[in-house]
This record gives sequence, structure tokens and C-alpha cells, in this order.
Amino acid sequence: MAVNNLIFKQNLHRLVIFYSVLIRFVDTFFSGYTIQTSNQVNLQYLKICNKINELLNNQGFEEIKKHHWRPFDNLLNFDPDYPEGDWELGEKQRCSDFLSTIQELYIQNGSSSFNLNDEDKTLLKNIEDFLDEYIIEKKEADSSFLDRIENMSNENPLSENQNDSNDIKIFLSYSYKDRHIASQIKTHLETSGLTVFMAHDDIKPSLEWQIVIVDELKKCDMFIPLFSKNFRESSWADQEIGIAFGHGKIIIPVSLDETSPYGFVGKYQGLKCRDAQSSCDQIIEAIMEKPVSDKYKQIMVDAFVESTSFDDANLKGKQLMAVKSFSDKQLNELVLGYLSNNQVSGSWQGGRFIRSIVEAHGDQIDKPLLLLYRTFEEKGENIFYIDQNLIDRYIQAISSKRPDLTTNEIREILKRKREEAPIFAALYKVIKSLRIEEIEIVG
Repeated sequence: MAVNNLIFKQNLHRLVIFYSVLIRFVDTFFSGYTIQTSNQVNLQYLKICNKINELLNNQGFEEIKKHHWRPFDNLLNFDPDYPEGDWELGEKQRCSDFLSTIQELYIQNGSSSFNLNDEDKTLLKNIEDFLDEYIIEKKEADSSFLDRIENMSNENPLSENQNDSNDIKIFLSYSYKDRHIASQIKTHLETSGLTVFMAHDDIKPSLEWQIVIVDELKKCDMFIPLFSKNFRESSWADQEIGIAFGHGKIIIPVSLDETSPYGFVGKYQGLKCRDAQSSCDQIIEAIMEKPVSDKYKQIMVDAFVESTSFDDANLKGKQLMAVKSFSDKQLNELVLGYLSNNQVSGSWQGGRFIRSIVEAHGDQIDKPLLLLYRTFEEKGENIFYIDQNLIDRYIQAISSKRPDLTTNEIREILKRKREEAPIFAALYKVIKSLRIEEIEIVG
């Protein structure tokens, strides 16, 4: 059957109008800080969809109808963590593409305008009136929501407004559109011994997410916003910055693109992100200049000596090279870890780092431990198979400090102390692993 060209143009004109209204309706629904869903909202959405479907069932629209044009079956069921996710991350673009397709077709057919029938006019007016009221309701709901967040920020915290644990907690603020690079940065930071909270990734769907986010903001040691064009478009990201700034959190901005820090953190220089690993390295360097540096320094030391692979030790050794000073305790722990963990001693960066601190701070390292280290460096892997001379040299080193002790007394001290002090425990472990049958190691 031949297509009536005039009727086709009229329907095409109507389709462009109603589909534009559909996009505006859904965009309004997901705008702002809150989602106001109801049966009435859903009913209006379904009316628009039914009208569009009716138009697409006319002759001449057979091919166009095959396109993906309907963003959602309804406006009642969404992911509670990120309800606007499907719209912002896919459906909005597909709807824009479909609108462009029918607009191009409309232009190709002369861009003719026609008067709408009474039914269309009534439907459009009802939808416009509903949207006007709905926008007012959303503004009121958004205002109430922001007041609630502000009150939560000022009230007695759900948990302490500081982190008294031995770890360092980081709050990673980002746009959901940048979640992939954010997740990679989180992984690298956690590998470096930091505890990272990343909303959407760490919040269970059943939790009231805004309460959890405010609580995590209060507990964190540092706030790291990942600035980007997407970040600027995120209304909630700005709220996170405001809360972190208001609570005096340490802030380390990172720029994922050319977007510079703005607003409360406009005075900060953003770290430039080339990739997740380089961002992590820059963040760690920045942390070492902050008040939490001593706390993190110990975390880095612990993570290094507990490395589980050569790559792990290489990465952590490289990061530790940027640290300018260590306590005597940390220096001894580092050398002990090097001697007792072959993943550390077998790594290139690990060995390079330990050699640098021994050279720079050898006078701060326990002398018996330094003796073991130098012997290890001379013998390499053969340290585990060398003769009794090493034990004799170790005993001599201890004896030089306590000439009143006999060899057996030194061994007894070593036995008692291995559970009291990490240095003695590690020395005991190293010496016992030498497999020297001629010398009985007590314990």
C-alpha cells in the first residue's frame, strides 16, 4: 500500500514533538539531588510512550520503529545506589540518537509544520502542567535533602569525626561516569597499604547511601576528589567537597582531564592523572607531605616487609625511595624484613632501597642486624648455607655490647627475647634458617 506523503509528514512532525517531550520529561525526572517517583509520574511517562508507539505504528515508520527508542519500561524501579545511572550512562545518548534520526528525516521531508489535533494538544498541555508542578516539588525535595545533609554534617557524628585506627582512610570522590579509572586508582592505593572508600562500589544497595557517605566523610583521614568534566556535572560530588572542606579534611585533588579544582578547593593544585599507577604514586608523594605522613610511613614499612611477590616489593620499594627519613625502629624493621622475606630480598627495587638506607643510616641500625645484612650482601643467596663463621661473628657482635655474657647466655637471651621484641624474633628466625647442624639453636 502506498504511503500517503502528507499524512506521513504530519505524523513525523508529531513524532518529533512528542519524542522531544519524552526526553525532557525523563531528564527532569533524573535531575537534581533526589528522585521523586510515584504512580502519577509513571502514568504521565506511559502516556507519552503510548503516543509515540501509536505514531510509530503508522505507515512509513516501519524501519524507524526498529530503533531503540524507549528508555525504560516504567519509572518506578531503579538501582537505589545510582538511580540515574542507566539514563546518564546509556539511555540518554540512545534517545538523543533516535531524536537526531527522526529530526533528519523531518528535514529531508521539508520540515513542514502542521496544526496538532485537539487530542494531542490536550495531552501536551497536561504533561506541561504536570512538569511545572513536578519541578516545584523536586526543588522543595532537593532543598529538604540538602538541609538534612547539612544537619547530618553538623550533628554529633554517627561515628567519631576522626580515624584513631592504625590505618589511613581515604574517601575517593568521583563521577560515576569515571568509575573505571576511579576503581583502578582505588586498587593501586589499597595495594600501597591505604584503606579506600569508594561510593557505589562500597555501599550495599540496602543502605541509605547518603547517610553512609556523610559518615565515611567524617571518618576519613583524606579526601581525594577526581576532577573531570563528568565530575563538574555531578551535583552530589560538589556536596561531598563541601562536607569534606567543612570538616577540615586533608584534600588532595586529582585531575583526570584538563578540569582544574574549583569552588572550596580552587586554591589547590590538582595532581595530573596520566594513568592509575602514576596517580597513585603522586598521591603517595603528596601524603608524605601531610600531617598523616608518620602514620602512613609505618604502614608503608609494614607493607614492604610483608610483600608477597617480587613485583609487590618492587612497587613498594620504589614508593619508599621517596621517604626522606625513618625512625631507628623502622630502619631495623626494614632490614629485618629484607633478610627474612625472599620476595623482598629478591626484588630489584627492594634491594636498591635497602642498600640506600643502609648507606645513609647505617649508624642507626642495630649492629648485629647490620652484620647479618652485610654478610647477606656478600654471600647473596648462599647465606642459608654458609658455615659456622656467621654464627660466631653474630655472637661476637653481641658480646661486644655485653662482654659479661657467655655464648650460651646469648643464645638464651635470644630465645627469651624472640617473643618480646620484633628484632630478636626476626634475628632468631634468620639464624635458625641457616641450617647449621653443628650449632644448636635453642628453641
